[in-house]
Amino acid sequence: MICTICKLPIQYRYFKVSGYHYHPECVRCGVCRRQVDEHYSFENGILYHPSCFQKKKGLICEKCGDILGPKWMVHEKKNYHKACLEPLITEKCSYCEKGLVGRYYIDPWGQKVHAAHRLSACDTCHRYLIKRSDANRLGDGRYQCSSCYGLGVRSPSDLHRIYLEVMGYLHSMNIKGFPQHVPVSMLDLSAMKRVSRSHSDNPKGLTKTHIRKTGAQRALTHEIFVLYGLPRIEFKGVLAHELMHVWLHEHNIKLSSAQTEGLCNLATFFVYSQERSILAKYLLDAMKKNPDPIYGQGYRSMLAHVKSRGWQAFLNDLMENKNLNKSLWRRIFGK
Repeated sequence: MICTICKLPIQYRYFKVSGYHYHPECVRCGVCRRQVDEHYSFENGILYHPSCFQKKKGLICEKCGDILGPKWMVHEKKNYHKACLEPLITEKCSYCEKGLVGRYYIDPWGQKVHAAHRLSACDTCHRYLIKRSDANRLGDGRYQCSSCYGLGVRSPSDLHRIYLEVMGYLHSMNIKGFPQHVPVSMLDLSAMKRVSRSHSDNPKGLTKTHIRKTGAQRALTHEIFVLYGLPRIEFKGVLAHELMHVWLHEHNIKLSSAQTEGLCNLATFFVYSQERSILAKYLLDAMKKNPDPIYGQGYRSMLAHVKSRGWQAFLNDLMENKNLNKSLWRRIFGK
């Protein structure tokens, strides 16, 4: 048995690491040559004190020159202690105001926060709630920023006025033929989940239609549910969407899921387009980017057609055919 360091035979006691054998007196650091104890680093048969190994590998902080330890940060191909790097970073966390090193998130409004903070975000505009005073918690566990909370629809009198306003929008789109009155109820999130039986974590609107047939006659009753506390513009958009479901049932128009939700979202688009607020712009942008194949792609397909062909022409085709049959679908969407 030969010592890895001195290459002389080993006769009695020896030290063994990863298949290498050493005389005890030969187990010395490859940098400082002092005896190595039970804590060591190992490379190519040579043992090192952990700190000496880091220095040998250049694992020292670029700013302070000290050893980095078991964890460090890399910035522009240089190594730093986290505490040494943070002051050098010009971009700061919106919450702790320290340099943005490591993992961080960016909200739709440009606020950047370290992932470790685990901040809540507004349920409507998804802005991180940086200040505790800006976090308004609703009774069902949702959070809203002060701006969205201040615009929230929470009273029956607000609901009645909004209903009339949305009906006015739909009539201006030539969407007519609604029942004289459609009952609308506001529910909190837990109640919405119960009535919708939806897999969605955050259902915001639901329409229930009951159809009774007597011979050739159809009698329909509808009920709309909207999530309590939504900001006024979002509440109007959700209500317009649900009223379009009522309209489709009343006119016995049969569409696929993507066609139905896409058409209903056109009403939401129209409502949001009437307001020039920052929140309305954000909600429109969220609809545009929605990756959902039914609510997102269905809406974008409908919108593209209406913009190229005209709303009234599309509406006339829909009312005449009572569906989007294959030939009509190809004529509209080219596939």
